[in-house]
Parts: sequence; C-alpha cells; structure tokens
Amino acid sequence: MGRAFGFDAPDGCVLLTLPLCGTFGLCNALGAIAAGRPLVMLPTFEAGVAAAMIVNKHVTHFPAAGYIVAQLLGAAPQERPFPSVRTVIGARAGQAAGAHRRGLNLIGVYGSSEIQAMVWRQNSDSNPEIRELGGGTLIAPGARVRARDTVSGELLPLGQSGELEFMVPSRMAGYVGNERATVEAFTPDGYFRSEDLGFVLNDREFVFQSRIGDALRLAGFLVNPVEIEHVLDSHPLVSSSQIVGVDGPRGLRPIAFVIMKPQAMFDEGTLIAHCRRLMAGFKVPHRVFRLDNFPVTPGANGSKVQKARLREISRELLAASSSRG
Repeated sequence: MGRAFGFDAPDGCVLLTLPLCGTFGLCNALGAIAAGRPLVMLPTFEAGVAAAMIVNKHVTHFPAAGYIVAQLLGAAPQERPFPSVRTVIGARAGQAAGAHRRGLNLIGVYGSSEIQAMVWRQNSDSNPEIRELGGGTLIAPGARVRARDTVSGELLPLGQSGELEFMVPSRMAGYVGNERATVEAFTPDGYFRSEDLGFVLNDREFVFQSRIGDALRLAGFLVNPVEIEHVLDSHPLVSSSQIVGVDGPRGLRPIAFVIMKPQAMFDEGTLIAHCRRLMAGFKVPHRVFRLDNFPVTPGANGSKVQKARLREISRELLAASSSRG
C-alpha cells in the first residue's frame, strides 16, 4: 500500500486527518509506517491546524473523507495553498475538478473493513472526473473483482452493473462471534460479497456506483442515484443534492432533496426541467424538495447521509401534498 500510493518517496510525509478507529485512517497510518516515512497526527481534525501542519511539515499525502478538503481549502485563502501535496486519497463526487484548480490531486479509492481500505485506486494521471470515481485498479498482486446479477445470481459480462465480489489477500477471516454472517459474506469459491453496486472493466479494474440498498430500479433498470445527483448539482443554484426511491402506484419513483446556495431561490419546476433536459425521462425526479441540511450520522470516516430518514421524509411530504389535493 505504501508503494502503491507513493508514501515511500524520499520526501514522503503523510498527514492523518482521520481517526485510527476507522479502517481508512488505520490503513493510511500503517502505510506510512510500513514505508518508513513520517506520519503527522492530530488529536482531532481542525481545518486551520491541519492546514498549517501541511505547510510546516511539507506533507505530501493525506486521506480525505466527508468535507475535509472543502474545510482545508476554506482555511487557506491562497489560490494554491498546499504545493507540497501530491495526492489526496479519497474524493467526494463533484469535488475533484474544483480541488484540481487549487492544486490538489484527489483520487478515488475503494475498500471496506472486511477487505481493508485502499485496496483499489484511480490513476493520478486521469482527468478529475475519472479520478474522483470510487473503484479503480487493484493494488495487490493476484487480487480479482467480478460482478454478479442481483436477481438471477449469474456472473455478469464486463460493463454490466451488479453486486461487486472481491478476491483479495487482505480479506477478513470472519466476523467475530457470528459464524452465520461470515458464511453469508463469502461465495463458495471465496469471493467477498460487497453489497455494493458497480461494473467491471476487467478482472482487476471496476467502477463503484453505490450501495445496493441505495440503488434505484427505475423502469426495469438499476440506476445509480449519484447519476441523478450529478445533474441536479450541475444547476448553478444548487449546492448539494440527494436522491432516494419511494414506492408509488407505478413502481419506484426518484425523489430529490436539495440544499440551495446562499440567497438562491428554490423553484421545483425549474430543477425538474433542468433534469429533463439532461437525462432520460425515467430518471427525472418525481418531486424535488428543499432542505436546509441533510440528516447525517457522524462516523470515523466522515458523516454519512441518512438515506432511510430521507425516504421517511419523502413519504411524509408526499402524503401531505396528496392531502392538500
């Protein structure tokens, strides 16, 4: 891992922006130690302190989850405030291009507690839109990936979306005290069932799309909600968006939630028309609702949006709209 991410460069220096209790933070720390390079640690993440550390310690790499990159850039007014940084490990959707303009090279990665964080990475030389995708190329020799149809259970050809399955040397032995869950987590031939949706480019490269529980089956097609979110986020007045699926009389319907930019006026019809111009009709949100903030659960690797709570809010708002006639 240290070699794959360049930690072992003669001037390599890693800033740990994440806690050790999460696999993402732990793997960055162990990677730096294994490479024999300095590891800069903070008691807690504070953007101003971390930004000063990057400059003072000539940090070359750091992991990023949640809004860490936005917070660091917000704490540094210079156009390119961190010239020593070569790689930021991790990227939020829609983030890489803006960070690139300010001198930060974000790369998407993939991993989990069961198979270790950072077992795949995107190519640093790819354009920002590709670099920010989850997935990439396996870094471990002998590791393999494949996709399986979630309905038929058949293995899928290249390019078709299904549940991603992994064979990696770093996979877990099992869940402590839960033999049944361990058995269910693996295929008979030893691949780990990720419960993630994606497609395979070859047996060592793939693209992560979403958690299977978050994927939407619309008009018979599995749709990654991030695809719809990207279109909404491209509207000049939208700061951020989330998509969930809610059952309706004609099947699952995509429902959108948006946070508008400061002083921006919310107009549902305008946002729906924006989506209709840029995507197939069956992907266009049935409704768009405005929120001041998304419900989130704090975690070691950053806050996660509570999709289940958004689905509850969707049903409440749709019921209220229906009762008003």
